[in-house]
Amino acid sequence: FTPDKSARLMIDAKSIVKDIIGEDPQPGNHSSFAIEYDNPAEVDRVVEEVFKAKGKVVREPWDAFWGQRYAIVKDPDGYKIDLYAAL
Repeated sequence: FTPDKSARLMIDAKSIVKDIIGEDPQPGNHSSFAIEYDNPAEVDRVVEEVFKAKGKVVREPWDAFWGQRYAIVKDPDGYKIDLYAAL
């Protein structure tokens, strides 16, 4: 949910998904939850916390071409969680 209490659904092209997750989209690997942070430093901090807790960091934070600091982690059940903030 966004601050104004709305939800957002994003549908990306196959090529964008492949660039983000590093492999061709297949059933079960192309959807994820996403959490928006107020600033890029928060994304880096959360990824560091996941790493320290022996969690799975799928993709380290990077500055994406679409203008966001972005990272991907997995929860204990294996679900991907995208973490991002505007640059």
